[in-house]
Amino acid sequence: MDGLIAFYRARLDEAERAARRGQLTVPRPPGFEGLGRECTAELHEPVKAHVLADIEAKRDVLKLYEAAETNHRERGTERAHAELDALRDVLRALSGEHAAHPDYKAAWRF
Repeated sequence: MDGLIAFYRARLDEAERAARRGQLTVPRPPGFEGLGRECTAELHEPVKAHVLADIEAKRDVLKLYEAAETNHRERGTERAHAELDALRDVLRALSGEHAAHPDYKAAWRF
């Protein structure tokens, strides 16, 4: 999971930098040939604020996962294990939006 966490955190960092510049960058959708690997759109308020809030919410999920990982390591209870598994699935699902990224690994698919 460490690789997925680092990958996902890097994508959030990239998205935040772009949003603060007033841009939204997404992978080129299939069928849109000749546009390069990514497409970029300008962000204006309140959309920019919404995108930044979404990124922060996803960072909160990362924090929850890390707290669950610590709880599982320290307590090792069945509940801690179930919580960690659930958050692992959430992160795998969230990271799927970056499946077109060259560093995304198929094993991370939900």
